[in-house]
Amino acid sequence: MAEPPSVDLVVQPIATGLQELASTDTPHDLAHILSAALLSRLKSINRTANTNTKQYRQLTADARIALNESNLGLQNLMYEKRHLEREIEKCRQFA
Repeated sequence: MAEPPSVDLVVQPIATGLQELASTDTPHDLAHILSAALLSRLKSINRTANTNTKQYRQLTADARIALNESNLGLQNLMYEKRHLEREIEKCRQFA
């Protein structure tokens, strides 16, 4: 699963560029383009984070199911053991 880059690594360079543009007489079109690039990149990071979250939730659910199945199997074996021990005890008392 791809780890999204840190938001600070994406935001800081673009934010610095926008601040520099605001302090000069740069056309607003360029500032708009950089702002759109920032928004697009943040949306991409958000989508990646959401995808990773869904994948980890699925892995967790699968592990939980496997654990529950193992516990159920263990409980069945313990029940069977107790049953056989009682049967052995009955046979010993009969003799």
